[in-house]
Amino acid sequence: MDTVIALKHPEGYTPEMGADFTVKFEKSRHLFGRDTAGFEARLITDKQGRQAWEVEELTESNYDRVVKLANDGHSQAAIVKQLKIHKSNVSRAWTKAIANGDITPEAIKSAS
Repeated sequence: MDTVIALKHPEGYTPEMGADFTVKFEKSRHLFGRDTAGFEARLITDKQGRQAWEVEELTESNYDRVVKLANDGHSQAAIVKQLKIHKSNVSRAWTKAIANGDITPEAIKSAS
């Protein structure tokens, strides 16, 4: 396969929201750079009753999500499970965030 796309419901999704997905390229042999950026797509109905796709770029990176969860008191193992990314990615983001001062000392203590 040249392209593999993952479709998932966004965090906080409920069935009442209808067609609402995050779209991420897990493999893309012939796409590069901005063409592989993830996005959220939702089917909306305008005032005239016409349906259209509303698309919004995903701006929060794995780094940002690791920092947020770490500062909320989650351990690295819990972050791996929640974000469904490899533990080495979480570890690298965690180490970088500590060096940058993005993870608070309190979060480090509570995650231990």
